[in-house]
Amino acid sequence: MKSTPAKAIAKPAEKVNVSAEVERMASLGAPVHMIADALGISEKSVHRKFDRVLRKARALRRVRLLGLQWASAEKGNPALLIWLGKNELAQRCQRRCEHVVNQPV
Repeated sequence: MKSTPAKAIAKPAEKVNVSAEVERMASLGAPVHMIADALGISEKSVHRKFDRVLRKARALRRVRLLGLQWASAEKGNPALLIWLGKNELAQRCQRRCEHVVNQPV
């Protein structure tokens, strides 16, 4: 008698929390087309079903980045101190241009 080969038992598909995946990818800065491709859904579906999740994740990402910038500025990073001064305090560089009249350039 021939023995029949044992059938492979497939693992049950993992349940993926799509909303959490969208939030995770958006918080990393992934554009919508990448999120859609990774999840196998259309960009339109991502926008339609997860607009609030996208906005929240992107806002939290910006807040985290700002926190890192503040921490670096507090340690004395001159570039960040200048950037924060310009953006938070509306400080501007004052350049003085001296024009000499009747002189060849």
